[in-house]
Amino acid sequence: MEINVQPKRKVQIMPNNNQTKEKHWLSPQAAAEYLGCSRNFLDKDRTSRLHGIPFARLGRHIRYDVADLDTFLERTKESL
Repeated sequence: MEINVQPKRKVQIMPNNNQTKEKHWLSPQAAAEYLGCSRNFLDKDRTSRLHGIPFARLGRHIRYDVADLDTFLERTKESL
């Protein structure tokens, strides 16, 4: 089953070379749906750092970068 999750917010980042780069940030619930896991899995990983999924804390809000989630999926992919 394929889950298509749209990011809640696009953040514009201005690198030093003045080119615009978009970053896509997901809430913990949207990140869990994107990964196909439970939100509880991500909550536990943030405290234990067992799987090392990167996240950003903005005040009391937690956000996950889609590129980091893709990297995590590639890192944990099993070959047949």
